[in-house]
This record gives sequence, structure tokens and C-alpha cells, in this order.
Amino acid sequence: MKYIKTHKKQVLIIAVVLLVLVILFALIHSVMPDKSKSTWGNRLNDIDKHPISSNEISNIKNALTDTGKVEEVVYHLTGKTMNFIITVKNDTKRDAAKALAEKIIDAMSDDVKSYYDVQLYYKTQESNDDYPFMAYKNKISNNFSFTYEG
Repeated sequence: MKYIKTHKKQVLIIAVVLLVLVILFALIHSVMPDKSKSTWGNRLNDIDKHPISSNEISNIKNALTDTGKVEEVVYHLTGKTMNFIITVKNDTKRDAAKALAEKIIDAMSDDVKSYYDVQLYYKTQESNDDYPFMAYKNKISNNFSFTYEG
């Protein structure tokens, strides 16, 4: 106790610094995400019950390219969202490209349609007034919704 009485300023500064560090740590911990937990939380717990086969993806890609309007289809799965980047030929009109969404729905199994969301990104190799645009279908929806038509 004698030490504390003779060194009041130093003890007070150390106590304030420790208090600030504890508050700073608590603030950072409450704001920063917990890296040990999944990004998706528990939303993907049953994803293994609804697999997407590579054959099904191939069927979708083939259904699109067989129309003669599509140059390339790139597929990527993110969580429960199927993403398709569709590169259409430069002379393809927007309405014709929008009709390609039905080809995707027709090529999917009912299980995949009812579990996964689908996003379509339409683009062309050259600059075009109608492109790029997007479409989205929620798992509970039967149809795609498209971005603003300008």
C-alpha cells in the first residue's frame, strides 16, 4: 500500500491504460465476425441432401448452347445460389436472351429447383446497349425476374 500511495500517478495511468485496452478488446470482439463459425451459419446444413450432379450442369449448358445464341456458359455455386454467366452472341436480342432462362428451368430437376436460387448474368463479347443484364429466381418462385430494361 505504501508503494501505491507514493506512486499514485503511475498506478492511475496503468489502471486507465488497462481499462482502455479491455474496452477496446470488448468493442473489437463485438464488431468483428467470429472466424470459427461458418459464413452461411446453419443455412447449408442439409445441402448434402440436395446434390447437383455434374451431369445436370452439363445438360443445362448444352441446352443453352444448342440454341445457337450462346457462345459460352460459366457455372459457379455459391452457398445455395447457382450462378450462370451466359455470354450470348452479339446479334442476340434481349428478349431472345431472356427466353434462355426457361431452358435452364426445364433442364433442372424438381429437387434442385425447389432448393437452390439461380442467378443469371447475361453479357456479350462486344459492347451492346442491351447488355449486360441479370436475372434471378428464388427457390420458391417459378419464374425469373429480370433487371430494369432501361
